[in-house]
Amino acid sequence: MKQIIFATSNESKAKRFSKGLKELGIEVLSLKDIDVKLDVKEDGNTAIENALI
Repeated sequence: MKQIIFATSNESKAKRFSKGLKELGIEVLSLKDIDVKLDVKEDGNTAIENALI
């Protein structure tokens, strides 16, 4: 099975994406799964602005 790292600390968000990709043989790992802790300030007005930060 292929693996990708989904760069989020939001477990709920990672699980949502994981469901669809698992059917395609892709395992989604979150930052928590690989023991990475980030403190990212997300002060954008939209999800896209926060992603760009």
